[in-house]
Amino acid sequence: MIKNNLKNVVFKYLALSAVLLIIAPAGINGLHPFSAAAYAALVFSGCNAAILAVPLVAGAFIADLSFVSAAASALGAGILIAADYFLSRQKKKYGLVVMICLAVTCFCPVITVQALQGVSTVYIIINVCLYLIFTYVCYGIAKPLLYYKMKHSLLDTEKTCLYIVVVVAAMGISAFGAPGNIPLFLAVGILLPFTCRFIGKGACVMTALSLGLGSAFYTLDVTNVALFGFIALACSMFITSPRVLSPLAQVFAAVIFELFFNVAYLDLGYHAAALFAGGAVYAVIPEKAVIYMRNKFFSSHSGTAIRYIINRNRAELAKKAQSVGDVFSEMSGILGGMEKTGESAVVAIAKDVTKTVCLGCQRYQQCRSEGLEECMLHVASKCFEKGRASMSDLPFLLVDKCLYVGKIMSLCSSKVAQLGMSRESVENDNKVTRLLAQQLGGVGNILHGMSDIVGLPVTYDDRIERRIIEELKYYNVVCSEVLLCMGERPSATVIVRNECVGEKKLISDITGKCAGSRFCVKNVDDSVISGWSVMELAPRPQFDVTFGVASRSLRAEATGDTHSFMKIGSDKFLMAICDGMGSGRKAYELSEKAMSLVEGFYKAGFDHTVTVDGINRFLGIEEGESFSALDIAVCDLGKGRADLVKLAAPRSFIKRSDCVEAVDSASLPLGVIADAKPFVLETEISAGDAIIIVSDGVSQRFGAEELSALINKTPSVNPQLLADTIMKQALEKRVEFDDDMTVAVCRIFPAD
Repeated sequence: MIKNNLKNVVFKYLALSAVLLIIAPAGINGLHPFSAAAYAALVFSGCNAAILAVPLVAGAFIADLSFVSAAASALGAGILIAADYFLSRQKKKYGLVVMICLAVTCFCPVITVQALQGVSTVYIIINVCLYLIFTYVCYGIAKPLLYYKMKHSLLDTEKTCLYIVVVVAAMGISAFGAPGNIPLFLAVGILLPFTCRFIGKGACVMTALSLGLGSAFYTLDVTNVALFGFIALACSMFITSPRVLSPLAQVFAAVIFELFFNVAYLDLGYHAAALFAGGAVYAVIPEKAVIYMRNKFFSSHSGTAIRYIINRNRAELAKKAQSVGDVFSEMSGILGGMEKTGESAVVAIAKDVTKTVCLGCQRYQQCRSEGLEECMLHVASKCFEKGRASMSDLPFLLVDKCLYVGKIMSLCSSKVAQLGMSRESVENDNKVTRLLAQQLGGVGNILHGMSDIVGLPVTYDDRIERRIIEELKYYNVVCSEVLLCMGERPSATVIVRNECVGEKKLISDITGKCAGSRFCVKNVDDSVISGWSVMELAPRPQFDVTFGVASRSLRAEATGDTHSFMKIGSDKFLMAICDGMGSGRKAYELSEKAMSLVEGFYKAGFDHTVTVDGINRFLGIEEGESFSALDIAVCDLGKGRADLVKLAAPRSFIKRSDCVEAVDSASLPLGVIADAKPFVLETEISAGDAIIIVSDGVSQRFGAEELSALINKTPSVNPQLLADTIMKQALEKRVEFDDDMTVAVCRIFPAD
């Protein structure tokens, strides 16, 4: 930390010393008040008077090549050093009156020397006026830069002061008398690209005019004013292009201008070389360093509040999602350990029957010694499992020796009926408990995943936002604001005039080009400001998808095959076939119920395993046999992937550009067993691929490779045509046991 502070202080005073040395030669009719004025302003702004006295005295000597002038400047600096020391010891600040008095007093040695050298009174008065004016100007820009350390953007008056300082600096550089004024052109080559990129095109032009004006004041030739302005315009045109183009534009602009006005070839060469060298400094600086400088010194605070609010709300939402997810996961764990066994009910029934029937019996003690308790538990357990007891369930002890067998059987059955419980009811309750625990765990996982995604802060790039606005202007699209959110899934919000809303593709293409992403228009809403619209852009997926389906019902009233095509995410689509057992109304209701659950689970964000297991358990709760085959294809068009999920479904197919891949699975249907596991195949998809899924009513009509060969020779450009062709060929074949028939096809193609 101390080393960094020391480096900053050293850099600061080296830069200020260079400024004092540069402006020292600047003068009017042999008078050089500017360096002394800048020195006084810097001291008034909190800089160390003793350190800056060295470049002040050196600059005075360089300007006049006179030890007398240097001594006068040293005496004036000594006065200011003493006053600064005294005020610092008294812990007092510079007031306006004190600053004016000290400024005049410090300049008195210089005025005295000039008077002794025979300078006229008029010029001395002019010199004092220039000194005081430039002291005010330098103080006006030094105060925000050095004292307040750029805590706010420069005001218009402060910018004016800065441009006046640039004019004087250009005068000082020109006074060095280098061939072709090479140092000034080198400064132009460096300053203009940086100013244009970091501050703006207007500031670039003003800086160029200020540099040209300073040169004109010294050389009494206004050519450089026009030349530097022309160079600034050329630089501004290419500032959003690759960085090497802007410096090259400066060189070409200077060459064209000076050739047109017949500037000497030697000076033209000097100027072109200096501009190229200065531009090269801008071009070779690493992009990371450029971004660092922009963010540290020139970042725009426009829209900072809304950006902060967005990230704060995302962080709060992530915390809430994490907390709620933890609650659901904990509830899932608790429910998972709450399954009933019915053992307590069995023990209670056995004790109650023993107390009611056996306790008053004369053989009670003998039966107890021979295992009465175990016998009663056995009878109660059998009665609990079946709902009533029968003779076959009684152990030998009761059948052979008990005098009250009938009463025991009757009382056990009545007790079970009173409790309203049986092994079957307990198991059904446990199924519901397991299902609920699983779903709560699934919800917890979704919320945890959401928390991880939402918790990542959104980054912004105001430079790219400004570039987007500039690019849109070239195409006559009036855009007032762009909010570009970078990250894993970038997005953008663009505010445009209502008459420009029709240029959706142009706006999304330009925004994507500048941001290095592919965008499409997701939504357009009216702005709160009349005449403007808010356009929401989202990442454009690699691919799009089109569907086709062909079906035939075995019975007129209903079909047992249900199919679905739906969007389940921003870039995800679902295609599915559910084949209920049998045909007709019952099969239709079963498959429709299962398909509704499939759509709901996937739209909620559950994964394949949770979805299939949840549906399977739902169907398993119902009385009777509820069996269904399930065939699902989930296409992620953004990542170019597809998941094929199969449960007791027939073979499906992926038609590639050069082959047809068959996808088989071996699993039991939904509702058969509680822990049915789906077959899941993850695969890459490309433009032109087609996925074909069929119900067993179609697959049973073709041989092992017959359907694959038919798909291979049938064009898949139109998925509906492919589905119709498969259905037509299937209907031409005869089978012993007919069934409902469905063919669903989706084709992947490049997104526009």
